Amino acid sequence: MLLACVASGDTRAHRILVDRHRARVASFVRRHLRDPGLRQEVVSDVFLAVWRNASDYRGESSVVSWIAGIARFRTLCARRFQKQRKRAVLVLTSDGVIERAVDPYAEEALAARDELRRVLRAIEELSQCQRDVVTLVFLMDRSYGEAASALGITEANVKTRVKRARDRLRVLVRGAA
Repeated sequence: MLLACVASGDTRAHRILVDRHRARVASFVRRHLRDPGLRQEVVSDVFLAVWRNASDYRGESSVVSWIAGIARFRTLCARRFQKQRKRAVLVLTSDGVIERAVDPYAEEALAARDELRRVLRAIEELSQCQRDVVTLVFLMDRSYGEAASALGITEANVKTRVKRARDRLRVLVRGAA
C-alpha cells in the first residue's frame, strides 16, 4: 500500500518507506563497498530508484525483496565503477599542496631548455666552417686533432675557428635572451 502511494507521487509515503528500509539497505551496501562516500551515494541512489520506479512494482515479491534487488544492482554497478576508476584517479587538492609537491629543479630545467634552444638557433646562424667545427668538437666530442683530420685543415685552424665560433655564439645567444 505504501509503495502504491509512492507511485502516485506521495513524498510523505516515500519518506516513511526510506525510514523503514534505510538501515537494512545501508547494512547491505556497507558489506559490499569500502568507500564511505560511495556507500552513501549508493544508498541514496537506491531510494531515488524506488521513487522513480515505484509504479513498475508488480507485487511478485515482497517490497523488501524488491528494494533489496535494487540495492544489489546499484551496489554491483558501483563496484564496477570503482574498478574502472582505479585506473586513473583524480584527487582534487589545494594549490598550496601542489606548490609543495613541485619538482624544485623544474624551473631550472625549463630555463636550461630555453637556453639550449637559443644556443641551437645561434649555431644555425654561424658560418658553415664554424658550424662544422662546433658540431665536431662540442656536439660530437671530438678532439681538435680529430676535427682537423675530419675537415682536412690544421689543428691551429680548428682552434681559431672554435675561438671565433664561441665569440659569435656569445653575441648571438645574448641577443636572443
